[in-house]
Amino acid sequence: MEEKIEDIIVRSKQKDVMLNKLTFYMKENGFYDVVCKHLEELASKDVNNGDEYNETYLKLFEFISENMPTEIYQKFYIDVKNFLDDYVHPNLE
Repeated sequence: MEEKIEDIIVRSKQKDVMLNKLTFYMKENGFYDVVCKHLEELASKDVNNGDEYNETYLKLFEFISENMPTEIYQKFYIDVKNFLDDYVHPNLE
């Protein structure tokens, strides 16, 4: 089954919307500043070692996963669920 360009564009726009919502929730909660500070600390240790670049982001992802406040997770979960209900399975009523 060949994918239509319209579907790719919609998915890309929706991804941007979802990431913007997650960023908003993180900023609203103050967690965004915590994440930025942690990234700066990680990056300052790995500045001269290009091999550590991916490892730095893996460490950042682990930090976010382990420390994300439940409030943010719950709001974002609802957004993702609503998207899946509306876009992926619109006729499941």
